[in-house]
Amino acid sequence: MSKAKEFLILEVAKESSTPDIFPLKVESGEVVTSSGQTILKANRDYGTTPLTPVERDGLIIFVTELLNKNRKQYTAFMGKYMKR
Repeated sequence: MSKAKEFLILEVAKESSTPDIFPLKVESGEVVTSSGQTILKANRDYGTTPLTPVERDGLIIFVTELLNKNRKQYTAFMGKYMKR
């Protein structure tokens, strides 16, 4: 029975063990994590969105700066969101 209990133990991820994506940066219309992974990418095809290329790039830069400045709020939001 003890082996079955050990098998069924759930590991709860500690906050420090989750990967840290910050600081975020912008590269070629993409939001990139500190480890170099793309997490958000702008549609850069001309005429496929109502935004001009400059507006799309500005939006990506704005979102990146907003996330970097509000990293604690982002972490709290994601904690609540993942519990849904």
